[in-house]
Amino acid sequence: MNIKLKLASIAIPACLAMAGCNSANIQSAVQSAANGIIQSTLPQPLSGRTSSTGYSIANERIDPFKATRTSRDIGNISLRTEKNPQGLTLVKLVSVSQLSSGGEFESGFANLFPVSPEGWLSEKKTYTSKKTRPAAINGGLYYLKGTDHGQDFYASGEITIKTGVTNLISISIE
Repeated sequence: MNIKLKLASIAIPACLAMAGCNSANIQSAVQSAANGIIQSTLPQPLSGRTSSTGYSIANERIDPFKATRTSRDIGNISLRTEKNPQGLTLVKLVSVSQLSSGGEFESGFANLFPVSPEGWLSEKKTYTSKKTRPAAINGGLYYLKGTDHGQDFYASGEITIKTGVTNLISISIE
């Protein structure tokens, strides 16, 4: 549990009890404080624009280098595997295309953030791009954030990396 939340959950009820507030007031104050702490610790995205699935365009700030989830999955992510002679688990971004036109970008990159069993993203990311060699990685569930090098288009979502093979990732960005 976050140290701020622990301190707040102890300090606030104690102060309110000493001030003579009834239990309903204490419960309301603790709940408000806890919600405020939780909201203040949630990461805020940084840059980008994505289209909404509704009738309007939604702006969302996206940072492909930060271990944060987007409000929804963006673009498409596909995976195919190839055997490799070493039997290592490798990952390589092989294709970055525009979702609306299918046109291929010359370059692009993706960061893969490990996902814990509880659903949290690890800060330790694996970087892969169309212009780099395959990267060694552990198999398992990852959250991918990919973009063109101009960082005008994005793809995001979960992907399961298979062990003992080369995982070839293709993204369609929007």
